[in-house]
Amino acid sequence: MKKQKQRLGPFEIEIERMGPRGVGIGVAPDGRVVQVRAAPPGARVLVVPQGRKGKILLGRRLVMIRPPPDAARPPCPLFGTCGGCVLQELSLAAQRRFKQDLAWRELEEGRGAPLDLPRVPPVGVAAAYGVRNKLELSFGVRRW
Repeated sequence: MKKQKQRLGPFEIEIERMGPRGVGIGVAPDGRVVQVRAAPPGARVLVVPQGRKGKILLGRRLVMIRPPPDAARPPCPLFGTCGGCVLQELSLAAQRRFKQDLAWRELEEGRGAPLDLPRVPPVGVAAAYGVRNKLELSFGVRRW
C-alpha cells in the first residue's frame, strides 16, 4: 500500500535571505526550502503552500507576523496590489544591501565573473523612488 503524503497547511517561517526577483527564502517545518514572494529577509511570515518547483516549495504570504529589523513604510499607495517593487517594506539602505548580497552570491556561484573583483558598494540616487518604473500586472476572471 502506498504511503499518502501529508499536506502541509499554513505555517510560520523566518525569512533568511533574498532570492532572485525579490522572493524571500526560508525553511518549512518539514525541512524543505520555501520561496515566498514579497517576504523581506529578517521577517517572520505566515505562509500558505502554493505549489512546488522541483524540490523547492512555493508559498504565498498571508500575514507578516514580525517585520524585519530594518522595516520601512512603503511609499507607494499601490504597494502590494500592483506586484512591482516587492522590497518597499525595507529601507533603501537595506534594499541596496540585500541586492548587493544577491549579486555577489550569483557571481560566486560561477555565473560570469572572477572572484577576485573588489566589492564595490551600490550607489543610489537620493530620490530613489522617483526613478522607479516597474509595474507587473496580471489579468484574469478571478480576483487574486
